[in-house]
Amino acid sequence: MGDGGRQPRLAEPSWPRAPWRELGYAVVAGIASILVAGWRVGAPGSLSSVWGYFDLTTTYAGARAMLTNLWISPNHDLAFPFGQDLSNFPAPDLLNIAGLKALVVVARDPLVASNLFLLLSFGLIVVATFGLYRLVGMPRPLAAVLAFSLSLIPWHFDRFTHAFLANFSTIAVGLVLVVAVLTWNLALGGPQRARGRTLLVCLALAGYVGLTGTYYAVFVALIALVALGFQVLLGRRDRALIGAVWFALLPTLISFAAAYLYKLTALAPGGNAAARAPEESHFYGGDLFTLLRTTGLWSSDGPVPGLNLVPTVASRLEADARNSTVGLVAVILTFLACGVVLAANGGARAGRVRQAVRSLGFWPWLFMVSLLFFMVGGFGQVGAVFLGFQIRSWGRLAIVLVMIAYLVLGLLLTIWWRRSRRPRAVLLGASVLVAVVTLLDVVSMGAPFDRTAAAAETVELRDYGTALDAALPVGCGVLTVPAYLYPEGIPGDGTRTYDPLLPYLFADHPRWSYGGVRGSQAGDWQYRSVARDVPTMVAQAKAAGFCAVQVDTRAFDPTTSPIDDLTRLLGPAVAASSSGRWVTFSLDRADPGPWTRDSVLDPATVAFGFGFAPADVTAGSVSAELLGTDGTLVVVNPSDAAVAGTLTADVTIAPGDAGGLCPADAVVALSTANDAVEVGSDESGSIAVSVGPDGLAAVHVEGPVGCRATLSNPRLVPSG
Repeated sequence: MGDGGRQPRLAEPSWPRAPWRELGYAVVAGIASILVAGWRVGAPGSLSSVWGYFDLTTTYAGARAMLTNLWISPNHDLAFPFGQDLSNFPAPDLLNIAGLKALVVVARDPLVASNLFLLLSFGLIVVATFGLYRLVGMPRPLAAVLAFSLSLIPWHFDRFTHAFLANFSTIAVGLVLVVAVLTWNLALGGPQRARGRTLLVCLALAGYVGLTGTYYAVFVALIALVALGFQVLLGRRDRALIGAVWFALLPTLISFAAAYLYKLTALAPGGNAAARAPEESHFYGGDLFTLLRTTGLWSSDGPVPGLNLVPTVASRLEADARNSTVGLVAVILTFLACGVVLAANGGARAGRVRQAVRSLGFWPWLFMVSLLFFMVGGFGQVGAVFLGFQIRSWGRLAIVLVMIAYLVLGLLLTIWWRRSRRPRAVLLGASVLVAVVTLLDVVSMGAPFDRTAAAAETVELRDYGTALDAALPVGCGVLTVPAYLYPEGIPGDGTRTYDPLLPYLFADHPRWSYGGVRGSQAGDWQYRSVARDVPTMVAQAKAAGFCAVQVDTRAFDPTTSPIDDLTRLLGPAVAASSSGRWVTFSLDRADPGPWTRDSVLDPATVAFGFGFAPADVTAGSVSAELLGTDGTLVVVNPSDAAVAGTLTADVTIAPGDAGGLCPADAVVALSTANDAVEVGSDESGSIAVSVGPDGLAAVHVEGPVGCRATLSNPRLVPSG
């Protein structure tokens, strides 16, 4: 490229002369990684158990959907009665989903298929990383053992709640693409036009990255574009530059296209119900200390005593990224290599150190670029604005940093191997040392989940699912209580995010209210419509077409549990799990009363308006206190038909700050232009209200002087 000998470059790619030997090394190392990972998690005996919760639960649910559907979305078994529509929260890892679908077809069990996908990803990481390391010139044994080691660092086990995050092969393939855009001739025209085979290879690389992970497509584009910028500053002006920029951007363009393709599965035209804001990025950046600390997964009673007590600067910090001993060594050596590169690159002397530095090529620079985006959330935000959507977790760049750190470590060992008088001893010693330290990491690490507890819960859920299928008819809509936002709704009541999906994995007959995307009618109607008192909730569920109510008792304490009220209204439970956590009641005895399907699913809602504290209360609020003596309840009718009914609210009156000024017979007055009613403390007041199509209505609230008046559970009950 005419750099005069001063431009740092990536190590020149070397194509394999014996492809079958290359494949053999990769396959053996990949199988070894799968076996070690499987031993660590107790496979195959635990394949049919729940290996984790949170996001892994959604993977299980997606696999469960694939048993009866072509794809994950749409899914009519969730978000009943609307059906789950994920088009507003797209996950464009289409190749991952296709791979999971293939395993589901073979295994016919969502847990087995998902857990196999997770395990096989370890082997895929090895194969892709081996190819990257061989491309930059590492000898086969060293490339194989470093790829094996990288696949087993504790970070992967610590992220067992993300099945697709184990598929870090995307990063290795992306870094191969970075090699291509920085070193290959990618001219799209002219006399030096690139060969069609080269362009097809780059297109395949970009397609793989773009179709297996939005985060990593953006990461690869950022690294490649910044590195190309360095090359331009250092004098690159060839015709291949335009093609290089095009292929650097291509993964994110493919990821965008995949997201829009995903939208073709929509049940109805959608908006942006659950989009993430790019400005969230600064909350999810990385921390330098997360690269220089030991993992919390290590157990103190492991075969290497005190291994987890290695002093670290930030041992008490909560880290998003975990690393092993060999990862720690790799990162430290990479920092040193980066310092040498930055110090020696501009020097005039061409000694052995400078030659070694030049052999590292651009990789230390790319490490620094990755570190910049990892640590500084603002840079992540800029990248999210211009290159990606739904991007915020820049802490995930940790695995990019560690992969490059391994690569630089391998190149340093390769330099030593090539210049040593005993190259075989160097290669064998380095490979054995990396393998031994890696295995010590894995052996010393605690299991990523409690296999005994997971097996027990899986048995409980299977038995509960069998009981549900015996008690409920096919297609029965089950209202899940309490209601949670989806996705990413944080319960805060002792349950885990996505726990309502667990019974769905083990029962064939029911359809579940949980799973509607937040911001859509399917996701929000329970908050706007289902009242907090049990009789109204039961009546509305019956009117909306449900045939059962399920309660997660872990979400309630004995004083707030609805179990007793449901038993009085509906009779004994028709199904319950062995621990008593999940309890289901039939709605056969329920009376819908004045409620209709439309009034429940598309209700006229009541919100606290002017005069209530806090000022930003919403329609989902249960109660609010009058700030003074005057306030307003606002009735909102979203439908295109007029609604008439009775606004009902519970009233509580207590002495104010002045104490004795509040009379014992104090009342709260509710009034409209046509009616007025007075309500005493601990009573429910009702007043007739009519609201036109897509209209608003106001109910004036007047409280007593010297008292604190609180209104709770306001709702509009339609006329009979």
